[in-house]
Amino acid sequence: MKKIVLLLSMGLLLFSCGPQENPQEKTEQLSLEELEILEQAGVDNESKYEDAVFADGTNMSEWAKIYNPHSTGAHSETKSTEAPTTREKKKLFVDNMTEAGHGLTNRQYWSLMVSQINGLAYVFGSKSTDEILIHPESECSAGLYGLDCSGMIKVMAAKSFLYLSGEGTVHFANVSEWNNAFNRSELYKGLKMTNLGQINVSDFQAGDIIVKAGKHIGMVFDNGKGILKIYNSLGSPKYTCSKNSDFKHGPLITNNISNWITDVFNTGYNVLRIFYDDLMPQLTTKAIISITENSAISGGNITDDGDNPLISRGICWSTYPAPTIYHNRTTEGTNTEEFTSNITGLQDNTVYYVRAYAINVNGTAYGNELSFKTTKKPDNSTTPSITTEDITNITTTTASCSGNVTSDGGSSVTARGVCWSTSQNPTTSNSKTTNGTGLGTYTSNITGLSPNTTYYVRAYATNSQGTAYGEQRTFKTLTASDIEYGSFTDTRDGKVYKTVTIGFQVWMAENLAYLPSVVGPATGSEYAGHETDPYYYVYGYDGTSVATAKATTNYQTYGVLYNWPAALTACPPGWHLPSDAEWTQLEIYLGMSPEKADDTGWRGPYDGKLKSGTNHWNLILEEDTNESGFTALPGGYREGHGIEEFYGIGVFGSWWTSTDSDSDNVGPFSRILAHGEYVQRDGGSEQWGSSVRCIKD
Repeated sequence: MKKIVLLLSMGLLLFSCGPQENPQEKTEQLSLEELEILEQAGVDNESKYEDAVFADGTNMSEWAKIYNPHSTGAHSETKSTEAPTTREKKKLFVDNMTEAGHGLTNRQYWSLMVSQINGLAYVFGSKSTDEILIHPESECSAGLYGLDCSGMIKVMAAKSFLYLSGEGTVHFANVSEWNNAFNRSELYKGLKMTNLGQINVSDFQAGDIIVKAGKHIGMVFDNGKGILKIYNSLGSPKYTCSKNSDFKHGPLITNNISNWITDVFNTGYNVLRIFYDDLMPQLTTKAIISITENSAISGGNITDDGDNPLISRGICWSTYPAPTIYHNRTTEGTNTEEFTSNITGLQDNTVYYVRAYAINVNGTAYGNELSFKTTKKPDNSTTPSITTEDITNITTTTASCSGNVTSDGGSSVTARGVCWSTSQNPTTSNSKTTNGTGLGTYTSNITGLSPNTTYYVRAYATNSQGTAYGEQRTFKTLTASDIEYGSFTDTRDGKVYKTVTIGFQVWMAENLAYLPSVVGPATGSEYAGHETDPYYYVYGYDGTSVATAKATTNYQTYGVLYNWPAALTACPPGWHLPSDAEWTQLEIYLGMSPEKADDTGWRGPYDGKLKSGTNHWNLILEEDTNESGFTALPGGYREGHGIEEFYGIGVFGSWWTSTDSDSDNVGPFSRILAHGEYVQRDGGSEQWGSSVRCIKD
């Protein structure tokens, strides 16, 4: 019987990890025991690289003639001169790996090994590619040569111009080893290896790496006849050297993946598959049908998943063009089949815009935009029924008022809120709020009022028949002198602080002045070994005497500047450093929209409601009314980052929050007020010195 020549097929390339006899001592005739081993191994000696196909069915060798500049079987004059797309990069890699596996099973690349012998390459005990030895437990009298299973994969990758840095299945089971190599390669940059876990054998694809750390590894290929196979080095340590034969150890092709999985892994293997890190799904939006006064039906068709598994899909809609998933949306699973979605909860006689969407790891893609108009409800409907509730939280320039829509009159309520004026019976043509749609109670924040002024308020609700109003309510805003301040004594040092209630929060109405120690601006937590140390500063003071620092005008006016570690614990018992969310609650109460409040950078306008309005600010605006009673002062700050100076007194006021911004490059959130009408929300360096306003527990 002639020696077996192992060729590629849709299969798995494996490398031997067990003992071998010296093939030079073998005869051409195989024993019955050897034939039995051959049958169990399922060795394929018929498949060829020229027949192998990609997962999409394209023949590799034919594709390589045009797109693979490294293919040995291609004609250079027919090569494409355009840069490969990301999809072509994946095919390029799978093609190169398959051709390399073919070469290894045919001894074509034996020059890569440290020794050459007649027959297959050998290894014992998963030794490295450069190691030659006679294992003491082996019955072989000659040296054992060649590649183990991980060495096979590394050689295949190297022949494919991808250079893996590690050794062994523990390294090659880690997708970061592959992704680091892809990122280092100009040829394959843009590819991304992903661990799919233990998926069904029926879901394997050509190019998949099947691996278990510390156990075994192989690569799947498709022989073009609908059969998946695998390059591997099977190897089985239960056979002694004298019982093994050259077909039992790799590299070789096994023609039954299911049996190979069962024999080698049993359970616990992982499938590594290449995806793209820059491709989005492609899809279209289905025509809109079955339109009623409050519903319709649409859907989508995924034409391309971007070669990455879908995370979610569905349709989104809005009354404005270009709807996104942050408007209304459905969720319709993760497969790529055509789907249908029900659009519900719509208003009658209203134009809506619809787009299908699909999400993969690279982001969200949208289909073409369609629009439709819901049908109109019958004309026998009436205007809504609504009541105006009590007016609360009256300040110098703000108040709150609630409404209750008790009936929609037979037609959906499309707008509701309150309207107000200094004249009686205000309508929506005067100042108004908008507080959603539908039935039920709601609360409106009335802003932009003048101090010491009488206002008239009515709740309103609108449907297709018109706008209805609730009872009229009357209230009068406060004057600045009407703000009621409380007081609090810090038992740690006996200092008495003014406090003020703003909405449902109780704040200190002056900066914290707790000073257990003091340093000059050149000392801080930016220095190694002091990153978490608390530091206390008084603007303009460069010394360490607490008594001297407290005697300065800046301390008595602006309090203390704290680095963030000091600020976190500076507030007295019963009070705490406010979180970013508590600052946001204050801002929204004073009239900032929730959308603006959630932004970073300069937001507003409204900071005049917080400023002291005194001559402590270098520039005083008409809007600086301090109507909230917060009495913000421009105490400046201590800057770090190698500058270590005080800066901005009279121009800036800066206050810490207790919330870290969760960014590697930006520190905790803070608030900064300056000349103008805006408040900055951003992360700042923990080493900076900023003021503290405590809020009551």
